[in-house]
Amino acid sequence: GKIVSWNQNKGFGFIMPSDGSSRIFVHISAFMNRTQQPKVNHVVSYSLSIDKHGRSCADRVTKAGTKPPKTNGNTKSSKPPCSLLLLAYLFYWEQLHPFSYRYISD
Repeated sequence: GKIVSWNQNKGFGFIMPSDGSSRIFVHISAFMNRTQQPKVNHVVSYSLSIDKHGRSCADRVTKAGTKPPKTNGNTKSSKPPCSLLLLAYLFYWEQLHPFSYRYISD
């Protein structure tokens, strides 16, 4: 994708995916290498994630053509994977609406 807007003061912007779908929110904390500041028209690679409010956002963002920085062996992300968030949401939905998505036949 390509960074189409960036607010340096607030540390966030939006990425336009290469496939032309809706733009995606990105926060400065999602960038793997923070030594270079993001700029409009930078081409980036990213993973799609879900924020704590259930909205799509970019995660593990790198400038296209660069490798993510080496870590000290700790590869765990501070964010839970999307599949875990989906499972938690479905569990929460089931508590509010028991049997709402199941069909009962006679």
